[in-house]
Amino acid sequence: MRITAITLDRLRLELDPPLHAAWDPDPRRHFDATIVRVHTDDGVTGIGSGDTMAGFEAVEHLFLGQDPLDIVRHV
Repeated sequence: MRITAITLDRLRLELDPPLHAAWDPDPRRHFDATIVRVHTDDGVTGIGSGDTMAGFEAVEHLFLGQDPLDIVRHV
């Protein structure tokens, strides 16, 4: 099984009213998250979530063609 594609859905949840977190002096007005889908040549798609994944496109090629279960390599 090999990774054929990785798709990212970047999402933003607007917070109204803003969240006043005890550890942050600035109210949080939105929450950003990314849904990550790892597609394989066996037709299996793994789904996870992450932060904004900013800059991922620059390193995506390092994952394509690799074994999706080789977690140590991917870390």
